[in-house]
Amino acid sequence: MYIIGGSKKNHRIAAPKSMETRPTSSRLREALFNICQHKIEDSNFLDLFAGSGAIGLEALSRGASFCTFVDNSKESVNVIRKNVENLGFEKSSFIALGDVITILKSLERKKTTFDIIYVDPPYEKKEHSEENAISYSEKIIREIDAHPFLLKENGFLFIEDIADFSQLQVANLSLISSRKAGKATLTQFKRQSFFLKKAATVALGECGFF
Repeated sequence: MYIIGGSKKNHRIAAPKSMETRPTSSRLREALFNICQHKIEDSNFLDLFAGSGAIGLEALSRGASFCTFVDNSKESVNVIRKNVENLGFEKSSFIALGDVITILKSLERKKTTFDIIYVDPPYEKKEHSEENAISYSEKIIREIDAHPFLLKENGFLFIEDIADFSQLQVANLSLISSRKAGKATLTQFKRQSFFLKKAATVALGECGFF
């Protein structure tokens, strides 16, 4: 794999040998950064289920000021660390090893905010509870929706999955687009502006809905 754009374009990226890691295709990476090209400069980026770190490294190459990489595989974290060092991004990176949901909750408690969050979980794996089992993607969407300070106003949340989230009911996120790239679907949400949301609520109230 290689970085496909920015200051480190064409630099090689090492990938974990484990078959559990599924690298994001160059086509999908290109689609992602075409969408957020005007937001990436100086952004704070969160790469969840980071694998090789390709998405976060691409973000740093294209001008992100900082990236937090999270993965529950020690092998993946070691590969990310190697890639970060080889590309000279040590001062603009933080790498966390552990359960992604647990670390996300820790970031919530610390009031850490991000401009862009990218989520690429195992497609078939689910988070189990006493009531039901939902995908990691849905779990994370709901976490970010319930704790909106994780994503800055007008920030982007991207989900790479095979699932369709167009009918998912959320309060603080707006579905912007959903596009196919091979087997995967790249779904984009945007964090609603507080003022726009308040204005919409007032308008509904004026129409007698509240």
